[in-house]
This record gives sequence, C-alpha cells and structure tokens, in this order.
Amino acid sequence: MSKKEQLFDDFSPISLAEWEQKIAKDLKGKSVKELEWNLDNNIELLPNYNKENAKVTEPQNSSSSKENKYSNEWNTSVFILVEGEKEANKKALKALAEGANALTFVGDITQLDVLLKDIMIEIITLDFICAKTSEIYHELRLICQKRNLPFSELKGSISFDYLGNFARKGNWHNSFSEIVKEFNTHLSKASDCQLNLLTASNYYFQLSGANITQQLGIALAHGVEYFNILNEENTNELLANRLQFHFGIGGNYLAEIAKLRAFRILWSKVLDAFETSTEKLTINTVTSTLFWSDKQPKNNMLRATSSAMSAVIGGCDSLTIPPFDSVDENKESFSDRIAHNVQLILKEESYFDKVVDPAKGSYFIENLTSELVEKGWAFFQEIEKQGGYINSLESGFIQQEISLSADQLIQQFNSGELSLVGVNKYKTDDRKVTLQRIPNDTKTTAITPLSFLHIH
Repeated sequence: MSKKEQLFDDFSPISLAEWEQKIAKDLKGKSVKELEWNLDNNIELLPNYNKENAKVTEPQNSSSSKENKYSNEWNTSVFILVEGEKEANKKALKALAEGANALTFVGDITQLDVLLKDIMIEIITLDFICAKTSEIYHELRLICQKRNLPFSELKGSISFDYLGNFARKGNWHNSFSEIVKEFNTHLSKASDCQLNLLTASNYYFQLSGANITQQLGIALAHGVEYFNILNEENTNELLANRLQFHFGIGGNYLAEIAKLRAFRILWSKVLDAFETSTEKLTINTVTSTLFWSDKQPKNNMLRATSSAMSAVIGGCDSLTIPPFDSVDENKESFSDRIAHNVQLILKEESYFDKVVDPAKGSYFIENLTSELVEKGWAFFQEIEKQGGYINSLESGFIQQEISLSADQLIQQFNSGELSLVGVNKYKTDDRKVTLQRIPNDTKTTAITPLSFLHIH
C-alpha cells in the first residue's frame, strides 16, 4: 500500500445523507432549500455536492481542451482603437512596455507600417479587427518581407465579424454575396500563415442581456453559420482551424468559469458533427463592463479582477481588461496600467498560468459545466430549428429571447434583488440608479439590432 493510500485511510467517507444532516443541524431548523439558487432561471443549483449527486462533464478531447498543454498560459491583450496610426502606435508601445504581450487593433487601418513601427511583431500576438482584411493581410506580409521575418510564424488574427456586426447594427456591412466572396478570398490565403481569419464574437449578446445558456447556444450557431456559408469552397478542417471565438466575461464568478469549460465541450460536439477537429480552438475574452459603476469607478477594479479570474480558470487563450474608468467621462492616467497589472499579478504572483483546468474535479463546477452543456445545446438546437443563426436574427427569434432575459435582468437590478456593491447598494450618493436599454433606431435596419443595457 502506497503512502498516499495510507494517508486517505485516515479519512472515512461521508455520505450525502450525512452531509445533509450536518447542514440541517447547522441551519437550526431552517430548510436546506433556502440555500439553493437558480442560474438564468432554468438551472437549479444545490448548496452541496459530492459523488452521489454531482454530474460529471464529458471527457474533453484535444479539439476542446488544453489538456495537451503543460500550462494555462494566456495572452495579456490590450484593445487599441485606431483613430490615427501614430497615436495608436504610441499606445501599443506603452502597453507592451507595461507587460502586455498581445495587441488588438480595432478600426480603419490605412498605414500599417506606421502602426507597427518599432513593434517586434515576431514575439507577440497581433489581432486586427478591420473590414479591410485582404489589405491588412497583404501589407502585413510585405512588412515581414522587409524585416526578413517568416510570415508563416506570426501569431494572432486578421478578421472582421460580419455576422456579429449584422446582429449589432441591424444591417449587413456589405452585400451578403460580397461578404461571402471576401471570406473565401481571405481564406484562400490560409496556407501561407497560421493566423485566425474568422471571428465569432459573443460579447455583443452578453452586453444586451443574454443569459449564459443563450450565450453558449448563440456562439455555437454563430460558428456553425460560418461552416454553412463557407464550406462549399473550403474544407471543414480549414474552417475549424481558422475560426476563433470572443466572449464577454460577466461577474458571476463560478458560472463564468463553467461557461468557458462548457463551450469547449459543446464546440467539440459540433466539430464531431462536421467530421472534423482542431488542435487550436482559440477563445478570446474581455471582462464585461455591463455592471460597472460610472460614479464609483474604482470599484470596477474588483469586478474586473473577479471576471479575469473566471476567464483564466475557465481556460481562455487571451484576456483583455478594459480600464476601470472606461465607463466614466473622467479618465485617469493610471487606469490603463492598473488593467495591465491585474493580469500580471494573476500570472507573476498568483501563478494562475501554472495549472491546466484548475477547476477540474470540483463537484460544483463539474455539475454546473454539465448543466450548461445540456442547456446551451438545447438553445442551440432551438436556433437551428429556426433555420440557423442568420435566419433566427432575420425572424427576430434571437432578439426576442435575449429581450426576455434582459427584462428579467432589468427587473432584478431595479428592484434590488440583484445587489451590486457600489452600483445599486452602498453607494456614496442618493442617486437613483436603474438598468436601462440603450435605444436603437430600428427604422432604417433590415433586422431589429441588439439593444445594449446601460446603468443610468
């Protein structure tokens, strides 16, 4: 008998019934039911789990997990809005000097050489969110030639999420036929690089009030739509290896961990259906600003840290933390540095990058992951019954479902049932705070665009 087996012999197993008796005794007459809670109004969660009542998530293969890696490394990313290439370049160099190792440039980029001046693109991850994908691809290739760098070894992405933009804006960015042509032209160059060339962003839906099961179902449908419209000219393997996902991470600490774990399992099921797989499912994350305070912005540091921990423990590949005062008109000079430092502390001092899937084996997390897999798949199937992602947006099905979820969120927040310290509880002033929809002009759109929620 090993020393490990001898050690555990000193601890006798405790049954679920014994735990419940102990809990009932400690509650002094109160019902255990009072400790149960509900996630998204469709998942009942218990206060205690062990081997007897916890569900176990399905084994994850290499196309859906990081188990083939030796660390939980993630990219420390920074979003940079490009309104002028010189100014954006200064911001990028400053972010790299402060510890970032990934840059996401967003906007209309016309002078890529100016934007990337003095940036060692061979040792960082570069992401470009820009409708001019082919132009960026061509210019980046030329820059590599000038610098004598192997273009094929660059890490990151060049993409524009036309499908997500359709949901957000209510209109196609271009004619649909031209969009498909642009996708196919872009993907035809995929053999020259390892960059991701397709993105499915779920952040817009999270900001509109979609609950976690809806976020999972929509992300799956979003990804599947790429296969449906592009696999006539591209192989499923190519699409699987060039598609990345982008999630917003909210403040429900344990549920957000389980969300990312569940998505990897669910996407693996989708790829199985398409008889393909990938070794590099990329999940980029950003801490959500949905419930951030504009009057006590320093509280947002805590919310960002909690969400960041969820993303990292859940297994994100990239993480962006907006500055704590990004929802405030009065921006402070050190807020960008604080956002970088949150990630550096998680890595350099808390060692979150050293353990792969640290939540694995937790009865609660495993059970919640399993529940989200089941409910997320069910919502995905509902979307597919409606004809898929695009058809469900055109019919209004997705918007209606999100609107119902948002209504519940608004009611819970405005009634005080959803209590957020420094936002609607323990405030420094007597101001009445409400959660509202930001109105959209639906008169000139092809579909009803998403309505973001905002604390006012």
